[in-house]
Amino acid sequence: MIIINATPHNVNLILGDSQITFEKSGILPRVNQSSIEAEPLQYNGLSIPIKKTEMGNLEGLPNETEGVYYIVSLIVLEAGKKIGRKDLIAPDTLRDGSGNIIGCKGFIQ
Repeated sequence: MIIINATPHNVNLILGDSQITFEKSGILPRVNQSSIEAEPLQYNGLSIPIKKTEMGNLEGLPNETEGVYYIVSLIVLEAGKKIGRKDLIAPDTLRDGSGNIIGCKGFIQ
């Protein structure tokens, strides 16, 4: 099995006393987004602009290959599910006592 980190950051998998670092690969899949103006919120006499965002197509991800998994963001994971990708995983975030991300304790599929 091969796991490729397709995020812009190194990903540290922490399992008990063991740690594996998945170095960023340079593969950066993205989900296209489009926005349209929506009804503004009225708050304390102010009109706060609101946009509605729609997610579009998934781009920049290699074709699915047997035995290869890609670490991606949750947004890319969700877009991949819609097109049947089974090779995408996202970090299951692990935080320290102050709430800072220190790695992941596994992956979400």
